[in-house]
Amino acid sequence: MLIFEISLDELNKEWEIIKDIFKLRNIIVHNNGNLMTDDDLPIEKQKEYSLVNKYQKMIMINYMSYVVIVDERLIFFFIENIDAFFKKLIKKIESNNFRELDDDFKWEPYPF
Repeated sequence: MLIFEISLDELNKEWEIIKDIFKLRNIIVHNNGNLMTDDDLPIEKQKEYSLVNKYQKMIMINYMSYVVIVDERLIFFFIENIDAFFKKLIKKIESNNFRELDDDFKWEPYPF
């Protein structure tokens, strides 16, 4: 059996953007695009308001608190970052030195 270890520190920037994609997707899919998840809080205090604000030139919040993608470049921006993430990951894997494990090697349980 072969195993390798890689540091993903160099992928943090792309990974943060990918997490933003997941959050935006969840707003759209699980909350019908409505940013309001807590009716007792103003829009600026909503859980994902900072996410929408982060991409404010490409995403807006309409008068009913719905997220609207107003610039198609956001989609291309996300795709380019996913592409960059996997290219860097593949490069890290290809440059890694593999080592063989003993048969009695114990895998650590994964958190997922």
